[in-house]
Amino acid sequence: MGFWEHVDEELKFLGMSRKELALQADFPDSYISKGIKRNSIPAADLALRIAHALNIPLETLLEMPRPKKSQPTESDRIFLRQWSKLSKNQQEKMLAFLEAMSE
Repeated sequence: MGFWEHVDEELKFLGMSRKELALQADFPDSYISKGIKRNSIPAADLALRIAHALNIPLETLLEMPRPKKSQPTESDRIFLRQWSKLSKNQQEKMLAFLEAMSE
């Protein structure tokens, strides 16, 4: 499985569209289908922007497929989509809030 196929797999897992990813990572959404056809890997800066937008390590997109797990629920997908839109600072604050609530 190539880079772009991993991207597509992550998009399905998150319930995110190609267009949403392209907007977040600032690239044309046609790159995904072209990349799958060509079995190509994007330039390093674009690959990093994509990994950041998906909130996953770049290594996951380059070589390691996501282990098969149970399908996320619709509320899981909504949470993950919203989480990926938060800044790193906002994510850290949210984690601190959740930890405080679980005490």
